[in-house]
Amino acid sequence: MDKRPLLAREADSDGITPIRMAITYDKSDVLCILLEYDYSLAYETDRNGYPLLCSAATRGQVNVAQVLLLYCQDAFYCQVLRDGTAIEKSLTCLHIAVQNGHLEFVEFILKRPQLRKLINMQDMDGKTALHYAIQQCDPKLVAALLAYDDIIDTTILDNHGNSAASQLSSITDDDKPLD
Repeated sequence: MDKRPLLAREADSDGITPIRMAITYDKSDVLCILLEYDYSLAYETDRNGYPLLCSAATRGQVNVAQVLLLYCQDAFYCQVLRDGTAIEKSLTCLHIAVQNGHLEFVEFILKRPQLRKLINMQDMDGKTALHYAIQQCDPKLVAALLAYDDIIDTTILDNHGNSAASQLSSITDDDKPLD
């Protein structure tokens, strides 16, 4: 890193940078080296505008999230960018982890007081992580979120006026039980 520092930001022909490659291949040791050199690398977004943490949430990479939290505590609140502009109420890493069924990643977020603001954050459709957990029909995700009943707001309405609890009525016999 000392001899060729610009390589830390150099993208390959597909636009993939070393830090994104480290996350893709779950190399938290490489991630540490890169962030020790330049912590601002943690704020990089992919070509769709998603921050690094969203990539980790998609894959359920708790170890990557731990490293990012260690070096950049506010990385969990980075917004999705479109053409360099932040998109209000975009998906959070918690939304993405729930959508992909990564219970361990969800629990990692829930257990950290500095990340609990993510629990009730709404996306562009007004949905919270609980809306998505119920939509996924995943009883473990729902239970994990509801375990924080002192924090989670089950009455938050999405853009169609539905609370997460109201989604339960649309679950059919073919769906997984939530018991």
